[in-house]
Amino acid sequence: MLLNRFGKQKQLILVIVALVAITSIVLPLSTLSASGDDDDGNSVNQGIGQSQSNDQESDVSSDGDTDNSGNNDSDQDQSNSGDNAAASNSDDDEDDSSSSRSNSNDDDEDDSSSSRSNSNDDDEDEGSSVNQAIGQSQRNNQESSVNSDGDTTDSGNNDSDQDQSNSGDNAAVVNGGDEYEGSVNQAIGQSQRNNQESTISSDGDTTNSGNNNAVQEQTNTGDNAALVNGGDEYEGSIFQGIGQSQVSNQESTISSDGDTTNSGNNNAVQEQTNTGDNAALVNGGAGFFTTQGIAQSQLNNQVSNIASGGDTTDSGNSYSRQSQSNSGSNVFSGQ
Repeated sequence: MLLNRFGKQKQLILVIVALVAITSIVLPLSTLSASGDDDDGNSVNQGIGQSQSNDQESDVSSDGDTDNSGNNDSDQDQSNSGDNAAASNSDDDEDDSSSSRSNSNDDDEDDSSSSRSNSNDDDEDEGSSVNQAIGQSQRNNQESSVNSDGDTTDSGNNDSDQDQSNSGDNAAVVNGGDEYEGSVNQAIGQSQRNNQESTISSDGDTTNSGNNNAVQEQTNTGDNAALVNGGDEYEGSIFQGIGQSQVSNQESTISSDGDTTNSGNNNAVQEQTNTGDNAALVNGGAGFFTTQGIAQSQLNNQVSNIASGGDTTDSGNSYSRQSQSNSGSNVFSGQ
């Protein structure tokens, strides 16, 4: 039974990390539940979902000249912070009780939850589980399209300045009896994503248009910590996963029947940091499975296409300056 539970829980945590972290889909929840049952054991489920999303789209169609039109500008200072803490105790000498507490501040996108669950069963304890998940993300989308029958100047540009941080921690303590099965599942997914796309179609000259600019300072920080104290026949599992990523996509396409000057350029200046640690300590027990995983990445894509019927000057360039750091560690100790 324990091996079967191990396989199912491993699949669960991999799915959570993949969905929340890699695809940047954040669970739309900020919930806490704590329950105790003498026959089925205890379960504590905690989840935090925090996100900011910005979408800008501009479409310009002009029969004449187009000047200083169809531009998108975004300046973002965004922060998400949330922590989960849980304690689960099984003691044959204690009375049944359960309590939970949840505090949140929506204005600051700061969520925290704490829970404590105690159970007593005259017979054998069936098991206990602590499940904790945090999903945090920021997303920026900018799209500009200009179709001009005349000259196009200072138009169809996308500019984004982002200062974004995600911070979240999971902490769990499980105290089990002698004949007891339990599990701790912890997952953190944190991401930032920036997409910029500009398309210019000009029957005349194209100047200072169809450019993408992104300046990004982005930080993800998350830790998982689990402590399990078990009796001589205690069996259980710990699964800890962290996924952190930053993604930037820039694409510019220019079609100009005249001269093309300083257009269709992509510029990205990025300072990005991911930090995550897993720590697990098991005292006692007859058998235990521990799985720990950390995935951290930065991705920058830049594409520029220029078709010019005249001279092409300072156009179709992609520039990227990146300062990126990933730091993670897995620590396990069993006694």
